[in-house]
Amino acid sequence: MRISLERVPLDKLRVSKWNPRIESVPTEEKLQEFARNIKKISLLSPIIVNKNYEILSGGLRWRALKLAGVQETEVLVYDTEEIAKDIGESVDMVEAIIAISSDLYKYELRTSEKGSILERVRGLGTYNLKDIAEKLGCSEDTVFRWWQAAGIPTGLKKGLEPRYKKLPVRKKLKVRQIIESLPEDAHAEALNLAEKATLRELENAAKDIHAGAPVDFEWRAEYAKEETELVQYRIPKVVLAQFRSLCKIYNKDPYQVFVEAIKYFSTEDHFKILVGQK
Repeated sequence: MRISLERVPLDKLRVSKWNPRIESVPTEEKLQEFARNIKKISLLSPIIVNKNYEILSGGLRWRALKLAGVQETEVLVYDTEEIAKDIGESVDMVEAIIAISSDLYKYELRTSEKGSILERVRGLGTYNLKDIAEKLGCSEDTVFRWWQAAGIPTGLKKGLEPRYKKLPVRKKLKVRQIIESLPEDAHAEALNLAEKATLRELENAAKDIHAGAPVDFEWRAEYAKEETELVQYRIPKVVLAQFRSLCKIYNKDPYQVFVEAIKYFSTEDHFKILVGQK
């Protein structure tokens, strides 16, 4: 039989040389969360090994099982020698194909999709986010982030929900933060910026709003179409705070003022004034 299901001690397993996961590994915190999930609901997908019990797929599951204190688990044992004979390939090629293919078509659910499921579970009327986190074995913060990404910001102007739902998760979280500080008539312009600008530009807009500086969403959205280059320089916090404060006093968008200042001092005569050579 080319494939069989066995129950073996974890200590009997070791990672195959063909296991591809070297760099794409989770943080220790995520691995611990995976282990707690296994404790709660057990391992849903068996580890795949060859006849020598070398792991072709499931190295993370193996590590999480050990963290969870599990002593043995079910594994799918592939007789790669027999398979190699059947298809006229080497054993190494067969094991490499299995190792790559088993992860090739795994698509993690989007954060918003997880949040949508949470909304349906909460709709049952008996569970809150803390209950769900406990049952999944993950942190309440993680579950809250899923739910937040799926939900619509409180007070979002009617009719804008479809546009908000199409945004990537990280942009949704920033837009939520921005919209909570804006009057309803500015919501459409904020969404327009989110659709056209980068996440970094959206984060800067959120910081400017938080500092009380005015933000010209229409100008920023149009400027996002320009051929530009992201430049990062460290500016002392006290200087940036003073700059934003002046923008607030004179009702000017900090980003727009900064761009105009760069343009102004990019001419030689004005640059000489700036550096004290005229």
